[in-house]
Amino acid sequence: GGHPMHLLGYDCGKGKHREDRNTIYGPCAVRWKTEAGDTVSVRLISKILERDGRFKFLSYANPLG
Repeated sequence: GGHPMHLLGYDCGKGKHREDRNTIYGPCAVRWKTEAGDTVSVRLISKILERDGRFKFLSYANPLG
């Protein structure tokens, strides 16, 4: 903690699908640059739901997922 992180982007792959008015994305990885200049990519979010232009995390990733 206490060290800056610089967000580089995210990738939810091609794993999106529609269910009625909902679009579900995931799993998603987040990429950032560490203070040492290394690029780190970690799967933090398992599923994101989009409905009518609004987004909600359905589930977070964990070491077991």
